[in-house]
Parts: sequence; C-alpha cells; structure tokens
Amino acid sequence: MRPLPHAISIETSGAQRRLSRMHYEEFDPTDYSVVVKLRGNPPKAWKWEIYRACRCGPLESSPVLFESVAVAAKEGKKALARLLAKAKHAA
Repeated sequence: MRPLPHAISIETSGAQRRLSRMHYEEFDPTDYSVVVKLRGNPPKAWKWEIYRACRCGPLESSPVLFESVAVAAKEGKKALARLLAKAKHAA
C-alpha cells in the first residue's frame, strides 16, 4: 500500500524540526541580554535578569537587590560575561 501524501509531509516536517532545533541550540552570544527590573521596595529595589532569545523566563537573576538601575546593570553585565564564558567553553 502506498503511503498517503500527508504522511510524507509529516516525516519531512519532523526532519525539518530536528534540523531547526539543532541550529537553534548552536551558541550565539547575541541571543543573551541583561534586563534590569524593579522587583523590590526602596532603597534597594532593582534586580538584573539574564534572558535568552525564544525563552520564556530568565536564565539567571541577581540574588540581591540594588540601589539603582546603573549598579544593577553593571553587575548584570558582569554576570552575563561569566555566563557567556561558561557557555562558550561548553560549546
């Protein structure tokens, strides 16, 4: 019996998804970003969070709150640099 045309397209579609997933998992430092958010009450209300493109929640967030956006951003950039160094070595 001959396979139905839609069965062939489903198999092709599955192969395309696997290839797409493999490509997506390649390390690209531009996929990562630091965001500073208001997460507490003054005087220390700011927290950094690291996000990756196409991911819902933060990969990492600061364990402490900061006094200003500038300080939180500076510490978040340091944390991102550490995370990218780990990811680059793992890739």
